[in-house]
Amino acid sequence: MKLAENVLRRFIFGKPVQTILFVGERNRDASAVAELLLNHYSAIAVKEGKQPVRASSAGIWAEEGLGISTRAAAFLASRGIDSGAFRSRKFREQMCDENQLTITLDMGVKGMLLFKKPEAVIYTFSEYSLMGADISKASELDDSEYARTMEELAEMTERTNKRASRNVTY
Repeated sequence: MKLAENVLRRFIFGKPVQTILFVGERNRDASAVAELLLNHYSAIAVKEGKQPVRASSAGIWAEEGLGISTRAAAFLASRGIDSGAFRSRKFREQMCDENQLTITLDMGVKGMLLFKKPEAVIYTFSEYSLMGADISKASELDDSEYARTMEELAEMTERTNKRASRNVTY
């Protein structure tokens, strides 16, 4: 019965996601990396004639206008992605309305957003990508753990891109 219900929901309600908002704490590490990676994948999709999924990001405690962290910039540069133009943004409730899907980096942030915006479509990154664990306080990780976390985040972003471009908003 559950399978039939899911197929019916997908048929009736499913549609490709065109915009995703990633929300973390400070918007200088993981949420920023997810935004830039997803937008990189979108640029590739456009070249291949596919529908892109656009991303933005914010932080619940972000300071407006700060650049990405040095380690995040180095990780992205190793993948050929320039992060020099990135600037952090503080989360505002209307951002959920401006995007079809909001993905938080951990359950704590998701709880805060659901309290502020209970009608929004909000998942944690691990829930939506169907892998991994919550990513919180990436800036506090040692270098080896940070590198491992960013590799996992990159895989989660790739899976999110594939899932969103197919049609899963619920």
